[in-house]
Amino acid sequence: MKKEDFKSLVMPVKDKAFRLALSLLGNRAEAEDMVQNLYLKLWNMRLELTEYDSVEALAMTMMKNLCIDELRSYRHRNVNDEVIEQDKISAGDRHNPGRNMEINESLGQVRKIIRQLPERQRLILHLRDIEQYSYDEIETMTEMSRNNIRVTLSRARKRVHQEFLKIQDYDYQKD
Repeated sequence: MKKEDFKSLVMPVKDKAFRLALSLLGNRAEAEDMVQNLYLKLWNMRLELTEYDSVEALAMTMMKNLCIDELRSYRHRNVNDEVIEQDKISAGDRHNPGRNMEINESLGQVRKIIRQLPERQRLILHLRDIEQYSYDEIETMTEMSRNNIRVTLSRARKRVHQEFLKIQDYDYQKD
């Protein structure tokens, strides 16, 4: 496989792989390193890539596994996680900075709750709700049954919702 063929086959996955790594690791620098590791592994197996039905599914599965290995490593457990950057609110409501601050704070709370989810729930939630993968694609990437994916996703969403409501109720009671 030529370099140009490799680029056209694998480069479209870069952003999704990065977002998955960032959501699992919670650290931009480590996520970038994982993307580099992924591309190195894919390059080393470039001759076999045409044998796969979906290079994207392969890449996302590999990224998931790389991140899980990193999370399980001793080094990662001893490193303090950096705070994920707050997304800037789009220019939709420039005239209400107080509301923008509330939205940013809520987003930060939801991100924190998601980071505290069990590994599998966090992964399924990210693949389905953020990356918008179909259940079939998630089934291929995770080797879980469709029913198990649905149950895991439901539990993750429910937990995020309950924890967010607890935080909001606590904030309301403080005022």
